Amino acid sequence: MISDQERLKSILQMLVTRYDPENNITVQKVFDRHMLREFGLSVKNASMTGRKTTAQLIEEGVLSIADEEIAKAANILRIDFDELHKFAQNHHIDLKEESG
Repeated sequence: MISDQERLKSILQMLVTRYDPENNITVQKVFDRHMLREFGLSVKNASMTGRKTTAQLIEEGVLSIADEEIAKAANILRIDFDELHKFAQNHHIDLKEESG
């Protein structure tokens, strides 16, 4: 099982490397796929982990509803990169990519 710290670091790094402030994303699908790909979780565990991460990042202000009308149907959220970096710093998550 992955730790909360590993899960958050992986999700935050993915958001920073794949998206920019103009992007709005369908969070649940993006997070679920990332958990499947990155950690090999089962579909059920990836979904549960993705929902947990989404809720935490909304609560922390990293994610917010992009457009009320569209978001209701598609779960599209906006990424606040300033809040994302503050969140990472507060949780001692280094977002620099590790060289392999």
